Amino acid sequence: MFTDKDFLNYFNELEVVEKTMRDVYKHALNKIKDPSVKKFFSTLYIQETEHQNFVSEIKEIVIKRFFEDEI
Repeated sequence: MFTDKDFLNYFNELEVVEKTMRDVYKHALNKIKDPSVKKFFSTLYIQETEHQNFVSEIKEIVIKRFFEDEI
């Protein structure tokens, strides 16, 4: 069974992955000249940003629950 701490650790790791991928795509955007490829990487960058935001929201819920249980 997963504990709140397990979930928090999982979402911390997932957040790092999402941020890393977002940064990779942003870096690629700065190097790409072809408009269609640039649009593709722009879409990926936006999606990774949304994923990272979603993971952060879930993480906040887990943190809130974790600290409520501790009180």
